[in-house]
Amino acid sequence: MGHPLYEKWLAKALPRALPSEPFATCDNCTMCVNHASSPTGVTFRPDTKCCSFSPRLPNYAVGGILLDDAPGTDEGRRTLRQRLTQTSLSTPLGLCVDPIIGSLYQAGSQEAFGRSEALRCPHYSVSDGGKCTIWRHRNAVCYTWFCKHERGKISHQFWGTLRDFVTAIEDQLSIWCALSLGVLESSIVRCLALRNEALGTQVGRTLASSAVDTGFLWGSWIGKEEEFYSKCAKLVQPLAWDEVSDICGPVVMAYLGAARAELEMVAVRAPIQHPTLGGYRVERHSTKELRLSTYSPYNPLIVPAELPYLLQYFDGSPVDETLARIKEEQDVDFGLELVQRLLDFGVLEERKASIMA
Repeated sequence: MGHPLYEKWLAKALPRALPSEPFATCDNCTMCVNHASSPTGVTFRPDTKCCSFSPRLPNYAVGGILLDDAPGTDEGRRTLRQRLTQTSLSTPLGLCVDPIIGSLYQAGSQEAFGRSEALRCPHYSVSDGGKCTIWRHRNAVCYTWFCKHERGKISHQFWGTLRDFVTAIEDQLSIWCALSLGVLESSIVRCLALRNEALGTQVGRTLASSAVDTGFLWGSWIGKEEEFYSKCAKLVQPLAWDEVSDICGPVVMAYLGAARAELEMVAVRAPIQHPTLGGYRVERHSTKELRLSTYSPYNPLIVPAELPYLLQYFDGSPVDETLARIKEEQDVDFGLELVQRLLDFGVLEERKASIMA
């Protein structure tokens, strides 16, 4: 996945390797309208793909981009420096998101995500076929987001928890870097208030108007912001996972525990016992097939048109009994592999055990 810091830490923090997501093909976007497997509902524009999102970057990631001299990184530094010229968005904790863009994203992401040029990431290279120019230093959201998941809802839940885990690391490490380099605690508190504020709030309007007191935020580092960010990167890059966990504390460890548990659910298939109906929305795909939308509009299931009628048999009874009834009454061989796929996507779910008073 090409992230030197996060892959190094996660290899030590997690009990097994991260799952692959082979259906999410970034270089040949499976969501674009010209892709062979695309006509399954929502599609993305080839000149935006899923990069209709502006990332918040922790200070050490900003420094990592500035210091990265690997081939092909010039454009990443150029786009980063372009964002850094918006001085009200540059803080000792990292690079904030323009609150106007943030508000547009919040208001219209459901319809505009993947399709709005106005929301396109500033680090997205249209001329290079949609490459991310800061790929090796992308943030937690970009690192953990996939349009399609091999195990559907189960995988999606894991990646969401991993996103929150890595985001917590980013937040804590950025504060640690700032304190280590002499930024005042009062300045850090102000930076935390500025981070991720919507335009509709007073803080957001202040940020958008460039009225932020950058001298107060930066203190002795004012005018030396690039040097500051580079020093942050040099502080963080050598850290081993044990050092990161010591710095970040119990909140990050709580997220880690949840991520470990959900990773086991992805990696190890639980026995199918008492499946019952979950939640889904039916859309027509063709005369013979239906599209079932469950956990995400970007990853529907295409199923035979008669399947929803057979799903009514799943009432929480033992799975062998349910499949036998379907065979006897409908003369359909409803295999366990299909049951597992429907469980993965949330069309079916395991019956919850009743709690005795």
